[in-house]
Amino acid sequence: MKAEEEDKKANKSAIKVSSVATLIIVILLCTVSSVSAAELQVHECESIQAAINMANPGDIITVHNGTYTENVVVNKSDILIRSANGSAVTIVQSNRTDRHVFNITDQKNVTLDGFTVRDASEALNTTVNDIVKGQEISALVLPPEYQVGAIRVTSNPSGATVILDDFVGPQIRTPHTFEKVPAGYSEIELYLDGYQDWTKRVRVTAGETTYVDATLTPISGSISVTSSPADAKIYLDDRYRGKTPHRVADVSPGYHTLRLTLDGYRDWSTNLQVRAGETSDVAAIMIPSFTQAGIYMNNASNCVIKNNKIINITATGDSVGIAVCNSVGNKIQGGEIINCGQGLLIVSGWSNIIEENIIRDNTIAGAGVRIERSATTTGICENCSIDNVPQAWDDGRDNNWIGNYRSPPPGGSSNYIIPGAAGSEDKDPLDECPMTQHERQATFCCRCNRYK
Repeated sequence: MKAEEEDKKANKSAIKVSSVATLIIVILLCTVSSVSAAELQVHECESIQAAINMANPGDIITVHNGTYTENVVVNKSDILIRSANGSAVTIVQSNRTDRHVFNITDQKNVTLDGFTVRDASEALNTTVNDIVKGQEISALVLPPEYQVGAIRVTSNPSGATVILDDFVGPQIRTPHTFEKVPAGYSEIELYLDGYQDWTKRVRVTAGETTYVDATLTPISGSISVTSSPADAKIYLDDRYRGKTPHRVADVSPGYHTLRLTLDGYRDWSTNLQVRAGETSDVAAIMIPSFTQAGIYMNNASNCVIKNNKIINITATGDSVGIAVCNSVGNKIQGGEIINCGQGLLIVSGWSNIIEENIIRDNTIAGAGVRIERSATTTGICENCSIDNVPQAWDDGRDNNWIGNYRSPPPGGSSNYIIPGAAGSEDKDPLDECPMTQHERQATFCCRCNRYK
């Protein structure tokens, strides 16, 4: 009986220890999760940019009521930037004439929520630098000493790898003197990137130096250039070489500057290395030459731009409310784009969503919504286009226009034909702006292409 009581006490103690350990683990997990993200507060007369610079992935930046005069570069991914009380009382305006108001480039999972963005004047030009580096390995080992002479090897240009009689060892480059070379015949081989291989059989006399001077013959490479759209002029090192698509032949090995120009588009340029006997492939996406944007997105993915009011981006005729370039999977939702040169421009990218926006009075240069040739599988759903000239334009491919309202409405039950090369149709166009309806029986899912 006594043994049974002691066993029961031991079991109770073990249960208590296990419960305490479990509680400690739960507390630690809660503590870790509670510090995984921070919320940074920005008040008027403070800097949104400073808060972004301090933020870490997962953080939230809350901007309070006020007018903020600055040009914001969103240089962090996985952050939420939101206004405390909406776009009517949270205004961000341009501080410089050569900057976008907000610039989201090369970032992912950024949400920008609830701002009025205004008064931009001029965008940045950018150049992409792409340099490929290489190396080669070869070597030399000398035989034992007996009746020997020397070989002095030079080349034009210098720096060629030199190999004597196929021996392998430390890498040797010209100019170089081989000592203690056996008397008789030896073979010299020279290798240099961009030049043809050079070989010569020479006679070595004991006690003397044999001189070898090699003039190397360059090998040319080529560049295959395409662009979207095509017919861009190609300039290689400022020399005109044709129009895209085109293969530029007889290019000397080394680094070159390639520039493309096309009327109505920004110049495109890159630095590249051409290797001897090889073809370098270049594919350029030309960006329309708008000079400024309220919100500019380049190489951005999975970002959310919602509840923003963009007005008066009109410094020049080719101004844009929102411009999207080379970007994938972003959503522009619930905002207003008013009185800009053109409203919303999708230059290139795929699977971007435009839904539930009011786009009006954009009449100077483009359209309410314009999709360029390199943009595909864009979803444009339940937007209200009012008094834009024209309301929409589509030169892209496989873009999905469903259930949008235009003022004046097209009337009838037929699909609305979107102007442009794509030949797109707006399926089931609306006779009433959905943002003015208080009750709706169904909501259209732009991404899944159905009402739910």
